[in-house]
Amino acid sequence: MTPQEIAVLGRYVKALCPAQKFDEYTPDAWLMVLGGLEFADCQEVLPRIAQGRPFIAPSDIATAVKELRASRLSAANVIYEPHPEESVTDFLARARGITRAAAGGQIAPSRPTLALPAGGAAFAPPEIGRIVSEVRATRGHPALKVACPWEACLAQAGAWCEKPVGKSSRRPLAGFLHPARCTAAGVAYEPIRPSVEDGAP
Repeated sequence: MTPQEIAVLGRYVKALCPAQKFDEYTPDAWLMVLGGLEFADCQEVLPRIAQGRPFIAPSDIATAVKELRASRLSAANVIYEPHPEESVTDFLARARGITRAAAGGQIAPSRPTLALPAGGAAFAPPEIGRIVSEVRATRGHPALKVACPWEACLAQAGAWCEKPVGKSSRRPLAGFLHPARCTAAGVAYEPIRPSVEDGAP
């Protein structure tokens, strides 16, 4: 929120709780506590907080906004599936964006459903959950600490292994590791993505 929005929020609180005292330092103090929140969210929770209370603390508003955003996120039933060619950085950025949008009320509440791709088969719900869970669980995979030794990949430490794209290029694939890299890192190989088509080790 901006200082101007904090001032408006303070006037709302004063109207709801006439006995509450404010001074010249109140807006600055409230800004320190509520500055990272959205004005619309704070405004929405005020009537509920004010019921039966003679005073409203900024911490009351912050707690109520946190609960409001959590309830919106839960109601949205967000399921994010990584794209096959998406990097880990892109995955995290898009997942966070969808989460923020859902918590902010920009995604309407829905019931969980299985989205079927047009003209193709779909994973059963447990399979979707398994793939997403495995990709998330392997962000910190021990094999990422070493470079891939396979000569057709040579992904650097910290980057996922590369998969062929077309006839002459390769691209990192989130969650994909070559068995040779796991061997080099001294960890068991557990495939979480289909192997590359050219029979990579």
